[in-house]
Amino acid sequence: MVAEMESIDATFLYGSFRMRSTVPSVSGVCFSQFLFQSNTAEIDIEFLSHDPQYYNTVHYSNQPTLDSNGNTIPGTTVTDSYPGVDYTGFHNHRIDWVPSQTRFYVDDNLRQTLSKNVPRVAMSWIVNLWSDGDPGWTYGPPTADATATVYFLRAYYNSTKMTDAQFNTACVNAGRPAVCNV
Repeated sequence: MVAEMESIDATFLYGSFRMRSTVPSVSGVCFSQFLFQSNTAEIDIEFLSHDPQYYNTVHYSNQPTLDSNGNTIPGTTVTDSYPGVDYTGFHNHRIDWVPSQTRFYVDDNLRQTLSKNVPRVAMSWIVNLWSDGDPGWTYGPPTADATATVYFLRAYYNSTKMTDAQFNTACVNAGRPAVCNV
């Protein structure tokens, strides 16, 4: 079972990726926003509905999070509980990705920063709701329909589509407006 939105563009290279959403309350699913190139280049925000406090718990990571022996690599993943917040209501979730770190925000409040295994390759942006029955992660399948509502997705990013010179030329050709759409 899966529902997914994926960017057509896979040339995102650093930026700020924002989602306003609700998380499901039906146990057995993972709801996530992430940037992905491969299993060794991924940035995740994941909500697991089986977590005892699923309504205020989120998992942040820079992949890979496990070494070749299956042990967690320190500094690559963190579980964050935000007392007083209920993610089943609308909240803003944000990833700020720069070459040296990823920063994770809830409602513009910095919650976590990860500096280990920060991807340095172009990636696509994905939002999905899924379950595979994995007893160590999703704990699915869910026993009822699980619903996550996405109010908006916004990205402010660099792209590997154009060189700086190509972008600057396009802006000059457009008359150097305050916002340059190319």
